[in-house]
Amino acid sequence: MSFINPFLLWALPLISLPVIIHLLRKNKVIEIEWAAMDFLMDAVQEQKKRFKTEDLLLLILRTLLILFLILALARPVTNLVSGSSSEPKLISLDDSFSMASKIGSQSRFDRAVETANQINTSDDGPKALLINSSSPRKLIANFSEDKSLVTETLKQIKVGDFGGDALTSVRACLDFLKDQSSIPPSIYFLSDFQGSQWAQPEALLSQSIKELQEKSNLVFVHVGDEAKENLSIANFRALQDAAKLNEDAWFTVDVINHGTEDASDLEVRFSLNDELYESVSTNIPSGQQVTVNFKCRVQESGFHKISAEIGADINLQDNTCYSHFYATDKLKVLVVQNFIPESVYEKKSLFFDFALNPFPGASSSEKALYEFNWQDAQVLETEDLNNYAFIILDDLQAMTASEFDSVQQYIAQGGGVLVNLGASTDPENFNQNFVEGGVVSWPLYEEKFAMKKGGDFLPTQITNEDSQLWSFADSADSLESFKIKQAFGLSKVDGNGQSYMELKREDEQNLSLISSFEYGKGKVMVFTSGMDLEWNNFATRPYFLPLCRQLSSQLIKDEHRIIERSVGESLYKELSDDKSRSTFDLSTPDQLKETYNVQIKDQKSILNIEEFKLAGIYKLKESGSTQEELISVNLDSKESAVASMSLEQLKNTYPEVTVMSSSDQLSTASSSHGTGLSKFFLILAILCWLGENILGLIISRRAAS
Repeated sequence: MSFINPFLLWALPLISLPVIIHLLRKNKVIEIEWAAMDFLMDAVQEQKKRFKTEDLLLLILRTLLILFLILALARPVTNLVSGSSSEPKLISLDDSFSMASKIGSQSRFDRAVETANQINTSDDGPKALLINSSSPRKLIANFSEDKSLVTETLKQIKVGDFGGDALTSVRACLDFLKDQSSIPPSIYFLSDFQGSQWAQPEALLSQSIKELQEKSNLVFVHVGDEAKENLSIANFRALQDAAKLNEDAWFTVDVINHGTEDASDLEVRFSLNDELYESVSTNIPSGQQVTVNFKCRVQESGFHKISAEIGADINLQDNTCYSHFYATDKLKVLVVQNFIPESVYEKKSLFFDFALNPFPGASSSEKALYEFNWQDAQVLETEDLNNYAFIILDDLQAMTASEFDSVQQYIAQGGGVLVNLGASTDPENFNQNFVEGGVVSWPLYEEKFAMKKGGDFLPTQITNEDSQLWSFADSADSLESFKIKQAFGLSKVDGNGQSYMELKREDEQNLSLISSFEYGKGKVMVFTSGMDLEWNNFATRPYFLPLCRQLSSQLIKDEHRIIERSVGESLYKELSDDKSRSTFDLSTPDQLKETYNVQIKDQKSILNIEEFKLAGIYKLKESGSTQEELISVNLDSKESAVASMSLEQLKNTYPEVTVMSSSDQLSTASSSHGTGLSKFFLILAILCWLGENILGLIISRRAAS
């Protein structure tokens, strides 16, 4: 047994007060010779024993009264860790990166490991260790009475780069219990209990905790602290699809202040290929984020590594953000139209050219990154389409079967195609090629829609507003300036299509005006209203420029795309058939090497990297090849809100769960347990007080009579 308020035990010497008072008030007997006393001696001797018994009982009651009162105020609790020596105990340890937060010399994770060790050595019962944030949630050591298994494991494990997930962690404990014996174990859930995850439990989390309590003795062990002034860096973004050699390439990164105090003169360091390139200072108000801009120039084509870093704070895990970019002299774009233009006025998608190349002369400028090439449909058979970063089919009337085969193969190998429909479009030819060919799953509605002369624009609505395509806009309402004059429409049926803008029709299903479809390793996007000013006003609106940049980033050929992931995510990549027997080497940020065999699934060659466990830059290459592909992996920025719930908040939020703090050295339970024993001793104290008063009253009345 231990006490929540052990300092009150210093009052235990007060139990000697009744004894002292009793001794002080005890009268000394003075003997006087008196003949009449001889007749009373017999009666006195008869009552003497009863008086002594009553005095002793009064002394005991008064002593116990003080003892029980002190114990009630000290709030005794039973030692939860000790329990039954044969009871199995599961230690569920949170290793999410918020546990790396540190005040002083000891981090939250250090406290959790220390506490786990104390639980492990508390008795001779079987123990098991579950790491509950690493993905997949894994059992490190199953129930065993050999304490050294858990002890040695605790020496080796470190805080991971994974973000925490309250529900998944609780479910992991439930999954573990499915295969265990019928003896209900005690589960010690060691975590910092971040407020962002635990403060407002959803119904499913509450239900899972209730289910876990029914199958075990659940104890929340709080290893958090008051640390919350954390800064993090995230969302590294390139402002162009690729960097042009010997020209400025621009990047942005967000620095986030998760605390309640302003951060002043924070240094942000930008590194290129592992060497410091630039450093800037910025101020970040509490609870806000600031976007920092960087620029650099490179002279060598290919992929380049970049990173941004901030100075040390309470959590070092989220102080670095990683990315990479592709550098080249030109990205070639093919525009296919019904005829080869002889003048600039005959060029289709010219607005697209100026949006991507904001220089005089657009793609003809020496500073231009994108080189637009206008051709007719014959080019689809005469040129190697793989030389182009992406292709635009603009108001093309029709394609032959062989021309479409070239386009289909280009998409399947990772190319991107933008199909702009217009006045020359033949819906029958579109459906025959794209729909029957399996590239587009939604058929083109054969009717063309047009606004009435002098009337309103066609009724439309933005859909999928949370998609990457519309990420530049504050809200769907801000995109209402895009107006449609004429359009075709795609009938939305089953398939893999995504719709971003739709034509509203009364009593009938809406038609899609802007759609995207995955095919093979590539993508097709269909604009059923094209980019002609006679069909819509897109090119005149301020959002047209960021829209074109989003389109190019999604359509750019697979070999130029930037692969980015978060810790815990996977890479599932379809390869060409000639790679079916290949193996790939993955170099991790901690300089380890992993080898992956290409898998055959549904007659497709698939490279499947199930999980990225660390933040940083990975290098992927086919075994025996010198050509490397970079993969940027970053942390889940939500985990950077490291503020823990207080112990009292945790108790109030989960009153049905036993809650303790690691600082209680595993002997202090929640206030509910302390209150139960306190009430018991308080009741005993009251009973002693009542007994003392009743006995005193009886003695007084007898003395008066």
